[in-house]
Amino acid sequence: MPLDVSARPPGSPALPLKGGALLFLLVGFGGLLALIVFSSVDALLVLRRIEATNDSIRREFLSHNRSLNEIRTSLYLTGTVARDYLLDPDPQTADAHLDNLRALRQKMTAELSAYARQLRPGEAAPSGRLETQLDAFWKALEPALLWNLEQRRSRGYAFLNDEV
Repeated sequence: MPLDVSARPPGSPALPLKGGALLFLLVGFGGLLALIVFSSVDALLVLRRIEATNDSIRREFLSHNRSLNEIRTSLYLTGTVARDYLLDPDPQTADAHLDNLRALRQKMTAELSAYARQLRPGEAAPSGRLETQLDAFWKALEPALLWNLEQRRSRGYAFLNDEV
């Protein structure tokens, strides 16, 4: 005779559990759910820390990039203004160009100092090389900044081709 599994007395549990087995299963599954919730919360906290670190790195990069762009722009303008100064036949406008060159040098020095203060200790070497190269550029340009109108006319174009 076949065994009828669907026949059970009314009010009896679907699975016959003895003693504390039901309690053991509830505590086990409850603990598993609690562990899943704890892991989820911890993952969200870790994600927030990663996002905060990422934002900090991005802000630092943008700040460094902005400073370097300012230095690059000042250097580009310096070349243009130096050309204008050396080739300008009018002494008054040449003096204005010379004043502009001095202002650009001060601005570039200030920008480089501000950039160097932002750097971490391990990042100082490239900044030092940049500062050395900019100093060499200004030292190469300095003699021409002392020339009078006649010297600028006779040597200006050659100086621009050879030095700047």
